[in-house]
This record gives sequence, structure tokens and C-alpha cells, in this order.
Amino acid sequence: MGVHIRWAAASAAPVDTACRNCGDAGPKPVLLDADAALPGQGLQQVRLLDCPRCGCAFAEQDNAFDYTEDGMSALNIAHYVEVNAGLWPIIRTIARLPFGLGAKYLEIGCGFGFGLDYAITERGWAGRGIDPSPFAAAGRDALDLPIESRYFQPDEALGTDADAILASEVLEHIGAPLPFLQSLRRALAPGGVLALTTPNRARLRPDVPVAELVPILSVGAHLLLESEGSLRLLLQRVGFAHVVTEAKGDQLVAYASDAAFEVPDGDAAPRASYRAYLARRARLATPGGFLWWGLQVRAYQESVAASDWPEAERIWPMLRRACQAGFGFDLDDPASLPDTSGLALPTLRERVPGPLPNLLYLRVLHRLNGSGPPVGSVEMEPWLRGAARAARDLTAALRPLAAEDQATIGVERAALAMLAASLADRADPGALAALDAAVEADPAGRVVIARRCFVGLVNAGRTDLARQVQARHDLDAASLEAWRPGEPWDAGKRDALFCLGMLELAPDGDLASARRRFALVQALEPEGPLALPALQGERVAADRMGDTDDAAGLSDTATAVPQLQPVGEMAHASGWIKRLGGYLKGVARRGGR
Repeated sequence: MGVHIRWAAASAAPVDTACRNCGDAGPKPVLLDADAALPGQGLQQVRLLDCPRCGCAFAEQDNAFDYTEDGMSALNIAHYVEVNAGLWPIIRTIARLPFGLGAKYLEIGCGFGFGLDYAITERGWAGRGIDPSPFAAAGRDALDLPIESRYFQPDEALGTDADAILASEVLEHIGAPLPFLQSLRRALAPGGVLALTTPNRARLRPDVPVAELVPILSVGAHLLLESEGSLRLLLQRVGFAHVVTEAKGDQLVAYASDAAFEVPDGDAAPRASYRAYLARRARLATPGGFLWWGLQVRAYQESVAASDWPEAERIWPMLRRACQAGFGFDLDDPASLPDTSGLALPTLRERVPGPLPNLLYLRVLHRLNGSGPPVGSVEMEPWLRGAARAARDLTAALRPLAAEDQATIGVERAALAMLAASLADRADPGALAALDAAVEADPAGRVVIARRCFVGLVNAGRTDLARQVQARHDLDAASLEAWRPGEPWDAGKRDALFCLGMLELAPDGDLASARRRFALVQALEPEGPLALPALQGERVAADRMGDTDDAAGLSDTATAVPQLQPVGEMAHASGWIKRLGGYLKGVARRGGR
């Protein structure tokens, strides 16, 4: 069944109850109702209320969610480790804590235990975890960790000597957060720091796609969703004198202490430490097992993201061999990918590794940008199609389990957008259907994706297809022409405006509009890479309109402009000038097709 969300109407009667977060009594507006059928848990329902005072959202009822049970635990654990586990956000939070070797560390709700493992093995801390779930039991065995498989009781004595405590993605499960956090504060040594992560209430809006709301809501499990302000207020109520909070997309991160402390800026050092952890742990894992896949794919992803091509080249053959040995197909041969459409998750995972969508997409980025023989996007189109199909099939298999995975959905969107752009760049008529598929997968990215394809088609001289994209996706120049110097701008908007000007140079175009658009490109980026090509385009339009004086003046200006252009931009600008000349010749040959 999936997740059903029903947003409350403005006329819905408020509920008279106290806020779980700040204790404020009185009427609370209804935000939404949601339900989901979960394996091992049955039908779960929740009504979320808004607190006008502190800004949090909280569940009206206490759901009896049993974290010790999971109807598909073996399957879910493998998929979590291979695909879903947010190792980087957890490790980033820990890596920023200001403690050295021998620090005492406690993690409440440690899950599989990657954060605890990192703290012990990479930071050299003395750590332990508490978590009742099957995920924690599996991680305790797989990583040999000191995890106590039980619920944490808010009134239990934890000692008073912890230097660092982490509760990552735990607070949202707590019906009474104040006593829970008070217990953790008492467990801290003087100068100790409590670190928290929790879903971001600000992302809970009707305009956010349902797939992105599913993990934030986690129907039946999440009882409290904090805003940045409500989380800060809660920690101050607990008694912490020093609180630092930050919003990281769908997640809030907070650090709290009784003593002043600094959270380091930048992620370079935490990222390097994270990569070292992945490499070391992957070497210890059994090749082909779910732990090995989860660690190696993340290590490969980090290498590609860091442009560390020697490391990426080292990891890829191992992934390829493991896929051939375990699943019987070659990652470097997209034609060999098995058909997984319509398969339930257990069967799908027997046919392909869980991270397959991400692997195929990362391979594209690796090949396009890596240190090996150069390849073009057209050569990578089979991998893009394979990544999009694999992501679509995995998402469909997860949906009945109310387990939408944002990383997998993101792979499908990115692969489809890149495929559409590649087809547009080579003037393939299939670009229109590919664009439609990309927009269907990512409606919020429609304009950006359409602009990119529009630019590619104009550059390729396919004015007929470019005009179809312009009409079907409302790429109206008016919205671009409304921009003024000093306002936010980006290369996609600049290129689209320039290409709209190029389009009007066709025999049936509006030359006055072309001049206006080219002039605006120059005004917005007078020293940008398209300033000179835009000036040349404006001169061509003026000449065709019979404005010989203007055309001559623009020609004189164009002669002087190269002396002002940054040297690094000249090759790019010259390429656009040649492209403009080729475009005009092509249009003349095709009669404006």
C-alpha cells in the first residue's frame, strides 16, 4: 500500500492539547493525517499538529511502534547497509566533536553502529551504544561492537563522565523529549557535548514531493518534528548554556554543552577521515557481502566526487568482479543488465546488487571526467538508461514497503536529465521524449532541464525541435529579460537567454528581440564568456534590420572587446562565435527548419 498523506484544510478544527516540545497548552492546528501499512507493524496512522508557539510539529497520539520487531529484518538490514544508511551525515557530526584519543563516547539509538564504529576505530574513543532494533544486533555482530540491545530508559543512570553523546535520528521517536534530553545532559562530563540530528520540520510542506516526505514522516515511528527554532528552544529548556544548530536540507544538526565550544567550519578534514574509515573497513569486510557492497560503493562514490581517479580505478574492478561472481552480469556492459521491472524487493535483490542504480550513474561520471581515454556523453547513454531503469525498478519495489529512498530517486532524475541533454546536444529527435521522461521524474526541475535541452538543440542547429521545447515548457524570454545586473544569475539562465537570441536570428525570427536579448547578456555579464558572442549576435541582427550605423558601431566595439576579456575565457568565447557562424549557415541551408 505505500503512504497516504492528507493535508488538513484551513477550516479543520484545532485540537486542544499540550505541545510535546515546549509544553504550551491550548488549541493546536491540524497539519496532516497520514497512514501506511508496514511489514511487522500493521496499519500505522498519525495526525500531526502544529505548535504556534515553538514551531514544531508533533503527533496527537502515541503510537505503539515496536522497534524490536521487523517483518523483513534480514532484507531490510542488507538494503539499509548497501543503500539507505546515511554514513556521511553521521560521521560528519561525530568528526566535528572536539575530543582526542581516549574520550568517552555514548550513542543512543546507534542503529547498525557505523557511527559508533567510526568513533572507536578512527577517533580512538572508548564507546558504547544502546539500541533495541534488529539493525543494532546485526551491526554488533558484523562490526564487533559494544552495543546493548535494549531500550534506553530516560530515568536510568548513565554515569556522569561522557565526553560526547550522539543521538542521531532519535529525538523524533521520543514522545516526551524533555526528560530524555535531561538524562543525557546528566550523563555528560564537565565540558561534554551532546550532538543531535533529527528531521527538519521546515521541509514538511504540501509542495514537497511525497517521496521526499515519506522518510521525514516515517508514519508510526516519528512523534516529533523539530524546526531549527523549536530544537534550540528545547535544548535551552533542558538547561544547556551553549547551543549550536544548523539546517542541512532535510536534516537538522545540533550541538549542546554547558561549556563554550566551537564547531569547526568546512568539511575537508571530516571528509578525509570518512574516506579513510570506508577504505579501512572495506578491506576487512567479506567480498560480495552486503557490508562489503555498502562500504565499497560509498568509497567509490567518494573517490569520484573528490576526482581521485587512481582510487576510483582501484575500486571499480573489484566492484565489477563482485557483480560478475554474485549476479552473473558485467557492470561494464549495460546490455547484460537483467530485467528487474515489476519485481518485488526480495526477488530484485537476488538479481542485482542493491546499489546498482548508483553504481551505473557513478560509472558515467567516472568515465566522463576521469583520467582514462576521453569519452563523450553519447558513449555513456547506455549506462544512463540502465541507471534510470534500475532506479525506477528499485523505487517501485520499495514503495509498497513505505520505504522511499531519496538517493535512488535522485539517481533516476539525474540520469534521465543527463540523457535528455546528451540527445539534445547531438540533435537526436528522441531528445523530446527523453525530456518528457526527465520532467515526469523531476517536475520541480522542469525549467532547468528544459533550458539545458533547449540550449543543446539550438547549438546543434535544430531550431524546429528547440521551438517545440520552448513552447511545451514555457521557456518565455520575458522571465529572463526581467533580470537586472546584480541580481542572482547562473550559467543556465545566461545560456538560455543567449540561445533565445540565436533562435530569433532565423529567417522567421524577431530580430528586434534578438538584439534585446543579446544586449542583456552583455549587460548582465559584461566580462563573461558570452559577452563577445552576444555582441557579435547583436551586430548580425542590427545588420539584417538595416541599421548599418549601429552594426558598424557594434563591429568596432567587438574589435576592442577581446583586449578586455580574461585570457581563460577567450577560448570559450571564440567557440561560441564559431558556433554562432555555423548556426547561421545551417539555418540558411535548412530554410529555418
